[in-house]
Amino acid sequence: MVQRALVICINICIDIGAHILSFNKNVIPETYSPIFELLDKKGIITEQMEKNLFK
Repeated sequence: MVQRALVICINICIDIGAHILSFNKNVIPETYSPIFELLDKKGIITEQMEKNLFK
């Protein structure tokens, strides 16, 4: 049950990141893997946060 909740939270973070990139920065990633890196490069999140979220 906790594992499922964690997966849901991760998916929500990915979805929110994708929406932010597509709406504000006009970037539409082809896969989920670069989302946090792109958010970092665009200055939306810090590099440390990007590393933590990517783990």
